[in-house]
Amino acid sequence: MSQPSSPSSPLSPARKQRITGHALAFGTCLVWGFTFVASKLLLNEGLSPFESMLLRFCVAYFALWAICPKRLAFTSWRDELSYALCGLFGVTVYFLFENFSLTATSAAFTGIITGAAPLAVALAMWVAYKLRPSKLFVVGFVVAITGITLVTTSGGSGLQVTLAGGLLAVGATVSWGIYCVALRRIDQSGSTNTILITRRIFFWSLVSMLLCLPIFGFDVSDVNLVSPDLLIPLALLALLGSSLAYVAYNRANELIGAVKASIYIYFIPAINAIAAFFVLDEVILPLGIFGILLLTAGLIVSERGTKE
Repeated sequence: MSQPSSPSSPLSPARKQRITGHALAFGTCLVWGFTFVASKLLLNEGLSPFESMLLRFCVAYFALWAICPKRLAFTSWRDELSYALCGLFGVTVYFLFENFSLTATSAAFTGIITGAAPLAVALAMWVAYKLRPSKLFVVGFVVAITGITLVTTSGGSGLQVTLAGGLLAVGATVSWGIYCVALRRIDQSGSTNTILITRRIFFWSLVSMLLCLPIFGFDVSDVNLVSPDLLIPLALLALLGSSLAYVAYNRANELIGAVKASIYIYFIPAINAIAAFFVLDEVILPLGIFGILLLTAGLIVSERGTKE
């Protein structure tokens, strides 16, 4: 006599953790894929890239205070150094390199190089923690970069290759790898409140931005700071693209590891193309659709080849 089938067992805590981590990483990159539209709107209102970045993360910092008005206790100067490195490389240096790369070369060329962030993260974790990337991960990276190249160039945007622009984009990519290494150090320190961790990172990013003021300047006297055309995209960038997105990404790093979380960065060019289709009426050509399929395949292969 056959035994009655047992009800399906609930998901284990470890599996729930992995699902949550992947969902947070994908959701973060989905938001970051759409934020380029808001960034363009701010620049159209007369803000410089540096002014836009400073205002964005200043609002994001105080928004996190409003969400969680608790104080993150000081633990050690070594831990504080990790927060400072995250703020410097994960925010200030990354965005400065990326923005200046866009002025020195084509957006397509910058997008292809910064799309290599997962490889930079994998190599940084290999150097810092001896976590060697597998051959399958590298195969997935090559497939994904091919897809990113097709997506970013299929709309007719040519590859304006310049040494300065390429080096700046590489700098942005490397800085993200350093950010993920420092973030892992924070995770290992025992801190558990991701909102407080992200707010401390933003604090040090603002400190580094203020140190850059003599170099880049900050003059918004000719900008209408109360215009809805400026306030709405600024709020979207600060609250969604910075506060919530960084909190979600940092939590994903904690749950599934830096390399697996970074793999979803492959999707950002595809999301950019889809956003441009709906918001800016840009056309997605068949070659671009094939590129989206390729980078999706590359993401899946890289994820299966990642053990962290």
